[in-house]
Amino acid sequence: MSAPQAQKVWTILSILNWATDYFISKEINSARLDAQLLLGHILKMSKVELYTAFDKPLTKEELAEFKKLILRRANREPIAYILGTKGFWRYDFTVSPATLIPRPDSEIIVEKSLEILKTKNGESPKILDIGTGTGCLAISIALDHPTSLVDAIDISPDALEIARLNAISLDAKVNFYQSDLFTALKGKTYHLIVSNPPYISEDELKAVQPEIRNFEPHLALTSPKEGMLHYERILENVGNYLTDDGVLLLEIGDYREKRLTELAKKYFFHTNTHPDLNGSPRLIELTGYK
Repeated sequence: MSAPQAQKVWTILSILNWATDYFISKEINSARLDAQLLLGHILKMSKVELYTAFDKPLTKEELAEFKKLILRRANREPIAYILGTKGFWRYDFTVSPATLIPRPDSEIIVEKSLEILKTKNGESPKILDIGTGTGCLAISIALDHPTSLVDAIDISPDALEIARLNAISLDAKVNFYQSDLFTALKGKTYHLIVSNPPYISEDELKAVQPEIRNFEPHLALTSPKEGMLHYERILENVGNYLTDDGVLLLEIGDYREKRLTELAKKYFFHTNTHPDLNGSPRLIELTGYK
C-alpha cells in the first residue's frame, strides 16, 4: 500500500480520489462509494457534506484513522462490519461478525409479512422469526405492525446479544430466545412464521466473494445436504407451532426454488413464490399445513 504521506496536504477530494484508485486496484467494485462511506464515518459527514467541503484538509489524526479503515476494507472486510451498522427496511441496525449483514433482497419478507398482517386489523397476531441474527426481520415487523406479538430465536447467543441491542435502540417489542430452530418453543401459537435460514452448501461457500466467505458467520450461512437441511427441519416441524390458518414465509436460496417448492408441497397444500428486486424467486409463501 502506497500510503498517503503525512507531510502532504491531503484534502477531502484528493484523499477520496486516492482511496478510490487504491480500492479499484484491489478489485473492490464499490470503490468510490466505500471510500465516501469510510471518510464520512471518520469525519462524521454525509456524502453531500464531503463534496461541499472538498477542499478541506485532513488532520494527521484523521488521516491515520482513515488509513486504518482503508486497510481493513482492502482486506475485503465488509463495509458494514467496519462501520458497525447497516440499513434495512426503514431502520439502521447494529451489525457484528456474529451476525449476517442484512440485505435488501430480504426486505421482501417484511413487505409480505405486513401485507398478511393488514388482514388482521384489531387483532394481536403472534409472529416468530427463526434465525433472527441482527433481529432485522422481527424488529422491522414489530415496529411497522405494533399490535403484533413477536418472538425471535437464534442458536447463537452472540447474535442474540446484537439483536437485543437493536431492539432496545429502536424501541421495538420483541422477545428473544436462544433456540436451535424450534427446540425452545411450545404450542401451535404462531399465526406467521418467517425465516431466512442458512442455505449455502459448503462447496458453494468456497466460490462466494471473500467478504462473505472470510467474514460472515458460517453458522448462519451454510446448511448440510447441499444447503437443504435447515429447510427440511423447518418444514418437518413447523406444523407443531403454526396455527391452522397460519402462514410460513421462507427466503429462497439461489437455485433452490424448484427443490424447495417440491419439498414444501409434501407439507403444505398451497405454495406461492415471490421475486426479489432483481426478479429472481426470493420468497416462498406456504399455507394449509397438511
